[in-house]
Amino acid sequence: MTAHPYPATVLVIDLRRFGGLTNPEQIVARRQLYDLLSAAFAASDLDWELCSHEDRGDGVLVIVPVEVPKAVLLDSVLTELATRVEDAPRLASGWSMSLRVAVHTGEVHRDENGFVGSDINHAFRLLDSDVLREALSATDRRCAVLVSDVLYQGIVRHGYGRIEPAAFHRAVVHTKEMTTAAWLFVSGDEATARTVANRHRAEPVTSVSGVRVGGAMSMENSNLALGDQHVGDVVGIQNATFLQQVRTYSARHPRLAVLVAVLVLAFLGAGGYAIYVAVGGDPAETVDTSAGGDLTEPLVADPSTTTDAPAPNSASPGLRDPGILVGSWQSSDDVAKTFSGNGGPCEGFFYSNGQALDIGGPMTCVVSSRPDGDGRFTMRVTQQPNRASYKVLLESADQVAVYGMDGALLYRLNRF
Repeated sequence: MTAHPYPATVLVIDLRRFGGLTNPEQIVARRQLYDLLSAAFAASDLDWELCSHEDRGDGVLVIVPVEVPKAVLLDSVLTELATRVEDAPRLASGWSMSLRVAVHTGEVHRDENGFVGSDINHAFRLLDSDVLREALSATDRRCAVLVSDVLYQGIVRHGYGRIEPAAFHRAVVHTKEMTTAAWLFVSGDEATARTVANRHRAEPVTSVSGVRVGGAMSMENSNLALGDQHVGDVVGIQNATFLQQVRTYSARHPRLAVLVAVLVLAFLGAGGYAIYVAVGGDPAETVDTSAGGDLTEPLVADPSTTTDAPAPNSASPGLRDPGILVGSWQSSDDVAKTFSGNGGPCEGFFYSNGQALDIGGPMTCVVSSRPDGDGRFTMRVTQQPNRASYKVLLESADQVAVYGMDGALLYRLNRF
């Protein structure tokens, strides 16, 4: 195994409905796929042999070296692949080739058994996501692509070559191991990409595990260690997001929630009351701030002003979900901002005296699970030794207003 990882672009492809083919048909379909990949690289003036690849039965893992510019891969190679798969001949049984494609970039290792690394895992999570499966099922086109947020921010949004950033639509990919933003593209069917992505746009962030940042990452006594910095009480954050999920379900099914609460109370007594408090919102719920800093208020709305009814300024239930914040933003003061998930790394959110301030080192953001009476969430931003709190109003899925604790508007955000 290589002692150190090396940079590469990770391209993973899956053949839809491959398992229903006979063995001879699978051989023909796999040969078609490799012929299409080789032709797509050749049409882009690239040598397919530069890439390393591993067959995955119904698909292929391709490790594209740094010698192949990522912009060329996303612009020319994927465009050629999507075009050529449309023309791929049907088999005698009527099966036609359809591809799910995921692309990510990062660091990979190689040992005697092949390639390994968290960035390869990330690409396969995108490939296996509901977002990509749903997109390919909903379109009459034969290729759907999901690009990681890292690649979108570094390449796609700049519009190199024939890349059209507006044709890529942000979605939130949620699996049992991660929650992350990604960008959906369906060549020749932007409407389907937009519709499917919108259905997966504000899925709640439920875990901070697996978020990659610079420096070492480890779990010690319920604390997430990022290099030499710590984000306190990750368990408290995860519990808060679990309660957020319970509350969201209760809001959608209030009668069922009341019935369940009554039954639990009847059978479990005091134990049932504890669950009832979790469903209705524990007035004592806070996020520990004893590690220091100037945050003195709880990271949930005051119980005297929070009810199950929508907040006065909340236009719809979706605007009560802080998971909307996941992604990349441009602020009215021209400071780009990213939010990876509740309790995870963020960039550009710390302000001092009305001005953005970044002293270096990890910056983390924690958002309350519920808004206050004015429909505003509390966001705590920490960049050791600095810590400050702000109020966040979700005006729409793509527009956010951020206020100081004194109520003064600091800036507005628009999604890239």
